[in-house]
Amino acid sequence: MNPHSVTTLTRKFKLGATVLDDPAPHLPPMQALHLYLPNYPFLAAATLSDPQVDGDCLVYTARKPEVHTKGSWGTP
Repeated sequence: MNPHSVTTLTRKFKLGATVLDDPAPHLPPMQALHLYLPNYPFLAAATLSDPQVDGDCLVYTARKPEVHTKGSWGTP
């Protein structure tokens, strides 16, 4: 019996408290995430964190872009 085994990690995307399954594991993470654009339009401007291993899942967290208010650009 071999004490070592290989587990394939399932990719998932986290949007706040919502965790979405990977709709296209064969695509790069950002392209796969963009398949959710019709339901989550903010993803068009979102960025992905580095993946975190959670059990047998590889979880990418989508971050919304920072909101800038008028006058906040370049102020110390």
